[in-house]
Amino acid sequence: MLKKQGDTFYVQARSPINIALVKYWGKVDKSLIIPANSSLSITVDKKDLCSSTKVSLIPKERQLEQIVIVLNGEKAETISQRI
Repeated sequence: MLKKQGDTFYVQARSPINIALVKYWGKVDKSLIIPANSSLSITVDKKDLCSSTKVSLIPKERQLEQIVIVLNGEKAETISQRI
């Protein structure tokens, strides 16, 4: 759900953590996306551990400002090309 804070709109999402215990490698059939081996994973309850992401839309009049990425409450000094 899109929310507004001041002149900024944002969306925030929380997701449970999924931990792969046994991960499949490769596919028997790439077109049908059939894995070569089974996998086993557990999902942690969101109350215990979760991932939280917030994406804010920059108002048009502020588009020339620097894009900022905050991870675990701290501003990222450098932004890699993977982001």
